[in-house]
Order: sequence, then C-alpha cells, then structure tokens
Amino acid sequence: PEQPSPPETYIIRLLPGDREFEVDHDDRPIQTFQIKDVASETEYEVEVRAVAGGTISLPTSILHRTDAVMPPAPPPQPPAGFELRRGIHCGMGTPEEVQPPGPGSSYFPDIVDVQGCEERCSSTPNC
Repeated sequence: PEQPSPPETYIIRLLPGDREFEVDHDDRPIQTFQIKDVASETEYEVEVRAVAGGTISLPTSILHRTDAVMPPAPPPQPPAGFELRRGIHCGMGTPEEVQPPGPGSSYFPDIVDVQGCEERCSSTPNC
C-alpha cells in the first residue's frame, strides 16, 4: 500500500464568523497557530482540514469557549493624607542615583530611568 503524503498546508475555519486561514505545514512535532481578535465569553467551533497532493481531508473540529476579559485593575492609591507624585527623582540627585549612568547600575537596582519614580508625598515641601 502507498503511504499518504504529508500535509502541505492546513485550512483552519472559525465559526461563528466564518473566518478561514491557510497555514503552511512544518516539520515540528507540534505545530501551533493562534487565532486573534476573538470575542470574550464566546463559544467557537474550530475546524481543521489537511491539504496534501491536491486532496483536502475531511474536517475535524473542536468547540472552545473563550474566557472573560477582565478590565485592568485601577492603579494603587496612596494612603489617606498623601498624594502620588510621578516623574520625580528617587531619594538622591540624578548623578547619585545612576552611578555610572545606564540601566542596571543604579543604587536602586530596579531603577533604569531616574525620571520614572513615584513617591507618596505628604504636604512636606521637600517631597
């Protein structure tokens, strides 16, 4: 018996929406493909067919429900009596914060941009 030809491409169809994608086959043991711009909390049918030697296979399909998209969390708020100031220096003057200049060389290891600090300030004038 003759061995079947390996797939050349795959045809992926997404329902609802009737979107169709053609994906080239590669020789990796597991091939992946990401479908973007899908709706939150929606059940989709994903249908896959292989194409080899001009012949298209019968479809195989799965049902998948997308997760709910959570809104981004609000930024943290400073304690009562304080305000949050952004774009200020972090405790020392610029030459002292980054010695020598450049990412990763600050006295504060997480500081790569000395203008990007935040501070919770009370009404003190030197904040």
